[in-house]
Amino acid sequence: RIGDSHWNLWPWSKSSLSISFGDGRKRKGAAPISSANADIYRMVATWWLYGPRADREATTLKSRCNLLHPIFVLCTREGIVASDLASHPNVVDAIGGLIQPSRWGEALQLLHVLYEQRDQLGFTLLDRESLRRMEAASPDHQTRQTSYMPPRIWAHVINRLHLCLDDFHESRERIEAC
Repeated sequence: RIGDSHWNLWPWSKSSLSISFGDGRKRKGAAPISSANADIYRMVATWWLYGPRADREATTLKSRCNLLHPIFVLCTREGIVASDLASHPNVVDAIGGLIQPSRWGEALQLLHVLYEQRDQLGFTLLDRESLRRMEAASPDHQTRQTSYMPPRIWAHVINRLHLCLDDFHESRERIEAC
């Protein structure tokens, strides 16, 4: 049911997959989410599930929820409701430390889509100015792999190459005869 604190997605995904909204039973060490923030969190997840361009895969829904989960935890920790987040610029600035740099663009896109759908949702997480602040604070994430090889890997490659060459020299005559 939509109001549950835990959604079990296994009938849809055919694997062990669930979403916890943080207002029910929690695993040890899991950060709590207030009931007001969990209700907004559920509304967002429901919109992704049943809204226009709804998620087709349970893993997509789970990934999106995991990406924005820290925002609802932060709002609870700061004692604010997520729908009032835009009026707390210091909390908006703190979001940057919660999202992985490699997924920053994806999180910003999701938050922008939620802003654009504010009329259908009935609330706004971040307004235009908050989204601009987040975009300006985006971490510099290097997306290309560098050509650097760590010394321990390089030493391992050299050792394996020496072993291969030694083995070849020991068996050279037999290899040539073959």
